[in-house]
Amino acid sequence: MFSSNRWGFSSSIAPDRARNSAPLAPRSYLHVGAITTAILEIVPPLLDEPKQAHPDVTVFVNEIDSVDAVPALEAGELDLVFVRVDGEVGNGILTMPLADDRLGVALPKDHRSVAAA
Repeated sequence: MFSSNRWGFSSSIAPDRARNSAPLAPRSYLHVGAITTAILEIVPPLLDEPKQAHPDVTVFVNEIDSVDAVPALEAGELDLVFVRVDGEVGNGILTMPLADDRLGVALPKDHRSVAAA
């Protein structure tokens, strides 16, 4: 389903080739941008069911930084993005949380920062 390249992961069909060639049957394209963590953990299982329900849709998933994702979405370069969001992201953009992020820090109990806390 996905292959790795130096920029991240994408489907097995190159986007330029897919856009410039005449397909045998009518096809639709879904262009997805995702941060690395989402590409590896979240996107594949979320796309499995829609891909089976809509086999005529070709999905392209490309790695993108969160800061670049919303402008690409607003410009119509992407159809949806999987990113970390904080607050309002723009007019006409809907966001939905997919998971609670439990990012933390670990350090030795006797570290000088622990005493300051």
